[in-house]
Amino acid sequence: MKKFFSKIKNWFKRHGPSKRRLIQVYAALLYNANIKGFIKGSIYTGPVKNVCVPGLNCYSCPGAAAACPLGALQNALAASGTRAPFYVIGIILLIGLILGRTVCGFLCPVGLGQELLYKIKSPKLKKSRYTRILSYFKYVILLVLVVAIPFAFGLNGKAVPAFCKYICPAGTFGGAIGLLIHPNNASLFDQLGSLFTWKFGLMIAIMVASIFIFRFFCRFFCPLGALYGFFNRFALLGVKLDKNKCTDCGLCVNACKMDIKRVGDHECINCGECIDVCPTKAIRWKGSKLFVHQNAVDAVPAPTEEKPLGALLNKNGVSEPEAVEQNSVISEGVVNTQGARAEAVALQEQAEGTVSVSNPSGRDARAKEKRRNFWLQIAAWAAALALLVGALVYYNLIDQPPSGAETGKPCPDFTADLYGEDGGKFTFSEHEGKVVVIYFWSMQSEASITEIPYLEQLKVAYSDVEIVAIHEGATEGVEAYLGQNGWDNYQISFAQDLMTGDVGEIYSKIAVGNQVPTTVVVNREGKIKYNSPEELTYQLLTSLIAGKNIGDYCPDFTVELYGADGGSFTLSEQKGKVTVINFWATWCGPCVAELPYFEQLKVNYPEIEVIAIHESVSEDVNAYLVKHGWDQWNVKFAQDVMKGANGEVYTSLVNGDAVPVTVIVDQQGKIVYNSVKSMEYDSLAEIVAPLLSENVSNSFEK
Repeated sequence: MKKFFSKIKNWFKRHGPSKRRLIQVYAALLYNANIKGFIKGSIYTGPVKNVCVPGLNCYSCPGAAAACPLGALQNALAASGTRAPFYVIGIILLIGLILGRTVCGFLCPVGLGQELLYKIKSPKLKKSRYTRILSYFKYVILLVLVVAIPFAFGLNGKAVPAFCKYICPAGTFGGAIGLLIHPNNASLFDQLGSLFTWKFGLMIAIMVASIFIFRFFCRFFCPLGALYGFFNRFALLGVKLDKNKCTDCGLCVNACKMDIKRVGDHECINCGECIDVCPTKAIRWKGSKLFVHQNAVDAVPAPTEEKPLGALLNKNGVSEPEAVEQNSVISEGVVNTQGARAEAVALQEQAEGTVSVSNPSGRDARAKEKRRNFWLQIAAWAAALALLVGALVYYNLIDQPPSGAETGKPCPDFTADLYGEDGGKFTFSEHEGKVVVIYFWSMQSEASITEIPYLEQLKVAYSDVEIVAIHEGATEGVEAYLGQNGWDNYQISFAQDLMTGDVGEIYSKIAVGNQVPTTVVVNREGKIKYNSPEELTYQLLTSLIAGKNIGDYCPDFTVELYGADGGSFTLSEQKGKVTVINFWATWCGPCVAELPYFEQLKVNYPEIEVIAIHESVSEDVNAYLVKHGWDQWNVKFAQDVMKGANGEVYTSLVNGDAVPVTVIVDQQGKIVYNSVKSMEYDSLAEIVAPLLSENVSNSFEK
């Protein structure tokens, strides 16, 4: 039985993950401790997001517990104007001075992913002078995309985080795909365009290349590694080469898969794998003296006869086993780490022809050191586990979004001062019963400049929707900025936030986090329907204010028409007309029976639009229309857009799964009738006639 367990132990030693791999996995879990983000399909935007993790981990990943240093640096440069972003730069300096590129070797999830891909069996491209030259490309990316472009555009009031926007695979994988896979974010697919296609293709290319080339992204593209590389020489932790013991054999450089010229240079990720291949033990961990005392092992007596190390190496710089066995040369205090120290003493005793029994004091010191290091490791892993558990509890149970910020909850009331000569105030509670769009923006946000015109377009098209754009911070020059862009003549309201510290009071009470722009849509019942910092489009806005219920704006749609002439029907093109929508099916008796009433309605009220949409796509509909003579009617017949079992338009408008269904939309695009039942002409005329009367234009709004 003892032999059996011994075999299991040895198997785990050979196949189990290394300590470095465990630390990499641990860091990835700690960075993404917000598990509820994956469950809800949302981004954590609490106070800890103001802090940067050391490695590359996208801010927009649903699980991300803190910010990415690269994203924070780009945003800070864009928002700084002529002032240096000391906060973010200070965090990066602190991480760099303590860890350097040890972050790359131990604490970066992107590095872990590339190393796992590299384990896939395939031909491998070895490093060469060409890869070493290409490794400098990441410094160009750092200078141009991370520093120059964000800073230059920031001076003009725009925010362009160029690296995050155009290259970063962590943003594509963790941010975009991490959100898109959740059903709650299905509407985001409509916003995808050429930029996402480019980034997705680039991400796939990087992943494939990482199978054949070790850490492809880290070596050639990652500006964060380039940035930390400047600190490698000065960092407190990492690997260090003792030049006095180094013989320039080149084993460490040859064994390393990165494009280093020497141990610890700007390309070294401090993984520590070179320590085991050094024949003279000239490589050790920086800071090891903090944990291992110099006098922990008795001084090793010098051998009676020393031979130069060159005599122990063959012409290729590889040690000859027999020569090393007979002539090991150990200098005093060669190594400070536990394993290397034990090996040094063992080699010395072998060279002198002695046994360990002859040096009991050294053996006792090594045993004591071994026990101390064992308990130090236990304590370190216990503390790390406690930190991970604490983070999981905090992000998933303790740190909840502010009251009213979650979708489906009532929006908190607020009052904000309006910009402009007329001044005044905007009070949310005064717009009860209306759809209200609250848009938090900033002059430093390029996205705001793009999106605010969409808000104005929505206001012009839907005049009774209340739209207020609140500047996230009380910044001087906002009114001048509005005039510069011509926004002072917009119909939407512009307001300034109340300030509490660095974040606006209204913003912190309503928005889901600390990212601008953020769009909040409140329905007629005063409940939040949408609350997100995601990219805004006019199509998304119109879909957000739409719904199925009476009083909601009808969702826009386009359907293909039956008949020889073909064509299409788009609801938004009927603005200013009453539109009657009927969902029917050839197999539905009540549907067929009521359709003549809709034709009669169209004949008697030619100014309205009547469209009959077949609830599903069927090949025999055209023939059915011809057979009954309906192809000559004034009513338009259309086929639904298919998505799943029911038509897409049917699903977006109908509260149920039956036909016939009649939906009537007024001149403003609002639903005034929506019911699953058979209709007669008198019932239809009773609803439509008042809508066409000039005296009763809003009779169905309440």
